[in-house]
Amino acid sequence: PKFKIKFPVSNVKETTTYQIIDNEEYEIAHYTANLQGKEHVNVAYQLDYLFLPKINSTDEINDLFNDQREYLTSATNSKIEFEKIIELEGVPGRHLYLTIDNSNLKANYKMYFNNGVFYTLEVITEEGNLFNKEFFNKPL
Repeated sequence: PKFKIKFPVSNVKETTTYQIIDNEEYEIAHYTANLQGKEHVNVAYQLDYLFLPKINSTDEINDLFNDQREYLTSATNSKIEFEKIIELEGVPGRHLYLTIDNSNLKANYKMYFNNGVFYTLEVITEEGNLFNKEFFNKPL
């Protein structure tokens, strides 16, 4: 995919993981900026993407968003505070706001599916910082 993202730190960790989707294993690319211990209002940022060329129909895309919501809440032991259907220039998406593991940490996710690529942008912040100026409020 072609995109450009600027994190507030230069030390960005690149990793990959794998997830089973519809009985097939897919590689997920992760770009993570950890700001813990720094004088920054947010704790971390992460951008993920994976290629899913077999997903085409509206029903398949909706199922993908639903499956990813379930995966995120299970993997992070999180509680959904809100979920919103969003769209960016005709690209379908979801916005999730989660409380992580009964803590004061909040995870704000925006997920989009465009031309066979699934993108997730995450910002983790402490409770009460949802509206800070460094929190992402612009689309991908």
